[in-house]
Amino acid sequence: MKKFVCTALLTALMLSAVQPAGAKDLVVAFSPYEKPEVLTTQIRQVLDLAANLEPGDKAVFIDGYALKTLGTFKVPDDPKYRHPKARIALNRDAVGALMHFRGNAIPAGRPGHPSVVRAVKLPQLLRFAGENFRSGEALDVLVLGSVRYDDPQEPAFSMKDGKFPADTHLSASRGQTPFGAADTPKLLEDVRVHIVHNDPFNQERLRYYTQRFWTLYVEAMSGELVSYGSDIATILSRVKNGAPANPHSFEVQSDAAKVEMVQLTPPSTGQSIFERPLSTRPLAEHDMSRVDALEIGISWSCERCDIDLIAAPHPGGEALYFGNTQSADGRYWKDFRKSPQTLNGYETISFYGPLDLSAVVTVINFYSGQSADGVSGELRITVNHQTYSTPFHLAAEEGTPNGEAVRALLRQPDIADHQPGTISVDLAGIVRRTGAQARGEDQ
Repeated sequence: MKKFVCTALLTALMLSAVQPAGAKDLVVAFSPYEKPEVLTTQIRQVLDLAANLEPGDKAVFIDGYALKTLGTFKVPDDPKYRHPKARIALNRDAVGALMHFRGNAIPAGRPGHPSVVRAVKLPQLLRFAGENFRSGEALDVLVLGSVRYDDPQEPAFSMKDGKFPADTHLSASRGQTPFGAADTPKLLEDVRVHIVHNDPFNQERLRYYTQRFWTLYVEAMSGELVSYGSDIATILSRVKNGAPANPHSFEVQSDAAKVEMVQLTPPSTGQSIFERPLSTRPLAEHDMSRVDALEIGISWSCERCDIDLIAAPHPGGEALYFGNTQSADGRYWKDFRKSPQTLNGYETISFYGPLDLSAVVTVINFYSGQSADGVSGELRITVNHQTYSTPFHLAAEEGTPNGEAVRALLRQPDIADHQPGTISVDLAGIVRRTGAQARGEDQ
């Protein structure tokens, strides 16, 4: 069967006679985590492109996950190799290497393998191309694979489950993050990147921010993201014709200090916690002792300050925050106030029940930025479909990561000895104060 597929593919390519366009040097990255039938189509289309390169040009095929060269398709500057049929015959070893690669496709999700279909190591493969295949001339890099980075060896940087890197990765080094670009600002100079992906995005916002990040990542190393989309025929045409990059208005935002993965709040037909009407109805004590679901959110006034929300279901429980966005008890989310101009927050944490509201530990920390008068904001909680609010104030004039103070407050929320930029919040007390206000009692 494999011999039949390979023979049919070669026959179809030999009959192809697309008129050559402008000169092209290509690097084409394939994913080993693709369906064999899809790889067959991709290989045929890419070989058709390679067979119509200009004399003297070449296409290098690489495994976009293992980062190794599969084969090189060369077009000699010789009249006897003018026809695509002759070029295919000359490069039968490269064609055979691709068919062997197709025959060893790997299903995504196996233990030790990425869970993302069509996985490639996008930041590393772009570096691989920039380090090994630039020759002083323009280079086109065509990526056929997912834009969601997922390496089981680096789970903290995975883009599965709707995450994407914050802009702070771009100003970090490779030693800090696989998305670091600060140490090689010219690596992709004269490199034109084309990405063909078929990633399912359940939010248009997530699609937008993912494309935005990869555009800025390529540009951070002086390259250009020329093509980005799911239609391989359209993008191959752009490669052939030397199409210019589409204009964009993306700009790197460096308000934040921490290198984090961002997870947007999920799409909802209802209002966000920051839009809901506030409740004046008190909750009975027995209702607070068994909460079926809890949502906590913060907003703040200082646009260039980064404020963190950290919460655990009980003292000693697993905390949710920007560095740990999912646990068995809930999830951490982040949204943008002036998308895409400000990338620092609203931050929201959702817990599944049952919970004792009095046991939930909540900490607010002034992570980075400066504000002469400190930072004021609002904390909201939704419990049993009722939303309550309280103001907060962080007296510090300057942010600090302050991890030890946060950990101390998580272990023992009632301690008084903490930094002015870190406070704990009594969620049950907020609800009780609302009830007292409704009864007209003094606070």
